[in-house]
Amino acid sequence: MNKLSMLDERNIYDSNYVVYEAKNEIVMLSNSAGEKKKCIDLISAYGACNFGHNNEKINHFLKDFKSDICAAFYPKEAFEFSEWILKKLNITNYEVLFQVGGSFAVSTALSIAQHERNGKVVHLDGAFHGLGLDSLTATVAQKNMAIQNSYLGQSLENQFINLKPHSDEYLDIKWDEVSSFIFEPIQGANGYLPLDTAWIIKVIDYARSFGVVIIADEIQCGYFRHGVLSISASNNFNPDIFLFSKSLTNGIYPYSAVIYRKELKEKLVNDIYLSHTFQTSSLGCYAMMSVADYIDSNPIAEYCSKIKTILNAFKSKLEEFSFIKDVHVLESTLSFGVTQYKAKDIVFDSFTENVLIFTGGVNGDRIRIAPPLTIPEESLVKALDTILNIINKLKK
Repeated sequence: MNKLSMLDERNIYDSNYVVYEAKNEIVMLSNSAGEKKKCIDLISAYGACNFGHNNEKINHFLKDFKSDICAAFYPKEAFEFSEWILKKLNITNYEVLFQVGGSFAVSTALSIAQHERNGKVVHLDGAFHGLGLDSLTATVAQKNMAIQNSYLGQSLENQFINLKPHSDEYLDIKWDEVSSFIFEPIQGANGYLPLDTAWIIKVIDYARSFGVVIIADEIQCGYFRHGVLSISASNNFNPDIFLFSKSLTNGIYPYSAVIYRKELKEKLVNDIYLSHTFQTSSLGCYAMMSVADYIDSNPIAEYCSKIKTILNAFKSKLEEFSFIKDVHVLESTLSFGVTQYKAKDIVFDSFTENVLIFTGGVNGDRIRIAPPLTIPEESLVKALDTILNIINKLKK
């Protein structure tokens, strides 16, 4: 049972368990002794299953799935999705490039920007942009835990500029030496920390005045994780490149979308066409279009609103504890910092009581709660009560 590499997040839970079934917010586990464990998933499979595990309204296409990967040819769902996402974002003169995985989407966006103009990359302190050599260099939160954090990646660091959020430091940056500015509208791995919208717009406008390419990384915060499909579109950030992944396919396939202004393609020479072996993945195309149909045919905003109401009530209870700080409810998520006790202990104790939550923050001192948007209200309340009881015990 324990022959697998421990180079993953299993060390925060009991690694002796395997998953054998999942449905909506429920995950069924079993161990080598045959003991079964029924858990409520309040992390949406790390944000990949925002619309619940094995959602039949999304997965139905798998029953008659007959397509296969075919070099140079996409299934029609790829084109249907491209039209759908551009319409949802209310943008024109953009194109969609598909990739596999969030890290490769970030790498591709940074590369497109480099073809537009050579230069350094500005990112925000506390950001998480993936685990590739270049994307990890733009990462701060949890970077020291990544196997990719090696000498080769560290050698790139002088090409990346770390900007402190909500500061005036952006005025001191030599933007004429910068290629791109990449940011998360809400920082995910850093513990679901919101960024001031007015400040972000200031930085974007200032950077853009120098011709810098603006990249909005919504891989974690997009797809209604925080109440809307795209925070950047809702706040009129008008980035040159949007990045989506995670719940793009609701966990069926690790697909990602790089949505970039058409003008950026003009700087790409004619013989550049190699982007990713699996960019034509038919499974990813079918899955993301099925998710798009699900979004159009279900009251997603109502789901978010109901969760927000419950989380706000939970927030009021949390704020009564002196050792809990910075509680944020961002539509359908909640996060808080722990000043006196280790967040990891709360996560493990919650797992013992059959609730899955996870840590966040540069130092792992925040708790993140991100239930599937389809979770029944009684199940969410039950799980939050369990967490509250665990925190009460810590107080004693």
